[in-house]
Amino acid sequence: MDKNDDRCMEKIAEGSQTAFRELFEKYSGSLLGYCQRLLSNQSLAEEITQEIWMKVIKLAPNYKPEGHFKAWLFTMARNSCFNQLRAQKNFNKYTESVKAESISATEEETLEQFFESKETMESLKKAVDQLPDSQRAAIVLWLGDEMDYQQISEELDLSLAATKSLLFRAKKSIEAIVGTGGSNG
Repeated sequence: MDKNDDRCMEKIAEGSQTAFRELFEKYSGSLLGYCQRLLSNQSLAEEITQEIWMKVIKLAPNYKPEGHFKAWLFTMARNSCFNQLRAQKNFNKYTESVKAESISATEEETLEQFFESKETMESLKKAVDQLPDSQRAAIVLWLGDEMDYQQISEELDLSLAATKSLLFRAKKSIEAIVGTGGSNG
């Protein structure tokens, strides 16, 4: 837990621009990158990220330092991104725009090898888009930020066991989607 972040939130609640700037400089890059990966749209990610920072200012007086500021911030971002995608029905639009590829993972090919293959990145994006929100958020952190399970559990505000289970289900879901050519039966 970063007590400095909590102190910054207290100061932001009192109107400190310096405290806001400190948090912004610390987290803005990773927050924007996270939103870009979830939304697959640069301008929409920038818009959502700006809205998140406005919420930080607005919610600062009610912020309770009970967890991790970063987890609170990224949970807010994740929820905003998923709400945006649902509102625009972007999940379906995005998957329709990606050419469907039927790829079967052989017994020797691990999921990690599949992820590393450039030829299968579009199939991976399609498969990730079909995951439930919680699995999608976990797998994006695992793939995009190369976080370990402990870091992901802190980011998503879950127990380590719940995070491992969530990532296991996400990986199995992706294998099933890719193995069946994109249908989630």
